[in-house]
Amino acid sequence: MDKLFTRQLLLWRSSVIALALIFLGFGSLDFADGAGISFVWLGVVPVIFMLLLLLTSGRAFLTFSDKYAAVNNARYVSGFVNGFEVVALAKTGTLVSDSASVVLVKVIAALSKAELVALAAAVEGGSNDLIGNAVKKFALANSNLQLKAKDFREIPGVGVTAIVDGAAITVGGPGLLTSRNITLEVDDLILTNQENELGRTVVFVIRDSELLGMLSIEYQTSELGSDLVYQLRKLRKHVIIVSGDSHGVVKSLAGQLGIDKYLAEILPHNRDQTLQKLASEDQNVLFLKPGTGWAVNDSVGRVTRLTADLATLFAALKRGAALSGLLRRNAYLAGVLSFIGLPLALGLFASAGAVLSFVLGAVLMSLSTIIVLANAQLLRK
Repeated sequence: MDKLFTRQLLLWRSSVIALALIFLGFGSLDFADGAGISFVWLGVVPVIFMLLLLLTSGRAFLTFSDKYAAVNNARYVSGFVNGFEVVALAKTGTLVSDSASVVLVKVIAALSKAELVALAAAVEGGSNDLIGNAVKKFALANSNLQLKAKDFREIPGVGVTAIVDGAAITVGGPGLLTSRNITLEVDDLILTNQENELGRTVVFVIRDSELLGMLSIEYQTSELGSDLVYQLRKLRKHVIIVSGDSHGVVKSLAGQLGIDKYLAEILPHNRDQTLQKLASEDQNVLFLKPGTGWAVNDSVGRVTRLTADLATLFAALKRGAALSGLLRRNAYLAGVLSFIGLPLALGLFASAGAVLSFVLGAVLMSLSTIIVLANAQLLRK
């Protein structure tokens, strides 16, 4: 913003506050000692400024602020999100941090732990997601084997697969076992459930149709995700988790975040249909996906998919909520003080014997001006 205009704006604001303070001081002295009302006509000054502030609730003082764009964006984002009753969040990339770690390795077939980890890491070499990075990091620290993979491909809702040493190696979650009609032994099933209850994701490693073993991946709750959930709940939004992970994992995460409702084991191709069912309950649903910038991907019926930068979104929601509260507070303060002070300042009750009504009214109008101006400055923080 132009520096000269910044100085002019600061001078104008300072002048308004100075006038209000001067009149408040003299008016208070007159009221205290019961003296005359020589400053009554100066009541016009606070009345005029009060009316301006009452109409704008502080917006006028922000119009040319260097932070006007950020605040205006916050108002837009808050207004957009407030148009939805339900906000659905994905687990990965939103509610958990960008790092994860392998905390357990269970070998089931006749091979070593180092071989199992090396096979999993070779397949995950073509992946750059949370689980893939955790497996590769663990392999570097715990296995001296370095295997090469080719023909890497993803299997939506199942996992990833590649050719390693002439065999098809697949790494994936419970859906992988279901798709291959593989059942776990009782001990392995109990171990898997225990890991899930701890909030950990279990992935299985299969060679052709043989189950080789499994790895347990532990996540850390994202601080930004926690803050975003808290802010959305402050806005009285119903927050739900939509994830393809097992019920135990999603339930654990929901408990950590204080979220009452979650949808687990929802595969990508079923997610839209599931969200449509939520929308059929006469509720608008916003499905939030992490990304860069701000882009409404599509809107089908009462379901809208939004890709947004989470940090920017959280900051905008927080600022927008604070802005709304501030504007409401300004309106209430200015409204109450003006409701009492305006008739007095205009002398409407002077004939009824209220000798100091002019001064008292002007004092109230000055207070209204000072309070609203002070609150308006908070918009710049």
